[in-house]
Amino acid sequence: MRADVTERVEGEQLRQLTMLQELLADRGVRALLVRHLRLALFPNRYDPPQHGGPMLVVGEAQITGGPAFHVDDGHGRSADFFDADEAAAYIRSLTVRS
Repeated sequence: MRADVTERVEGEQLRQLTMLQELLADRGVRALLVRHLRLALFPNRYDPPQHGGPMLVVGEAQITGGPAFHVDDGHGRSADFFDADEAAAYIRSLTVRS
């Protein structure tokens, strides 16, 4: 049951981030959609992979989905947006400043 819920949540996050990625592409900003997977390797011990969820990477900025788009600019500042257009405009402003 837990795996189904996690799959649905990640599926929704992927849908939101893909939509944001397309909005950014329309504005001339390239974004890479990635999924984090953390492996812990120790002798004689098995640690299952830990999923970090999907995110968009634009330069140094990292964007995660959920109820809101959380934008971490890579310099210690972050912002949350519930509207994809506002998030795309903010991310574009970050790339113009760089």
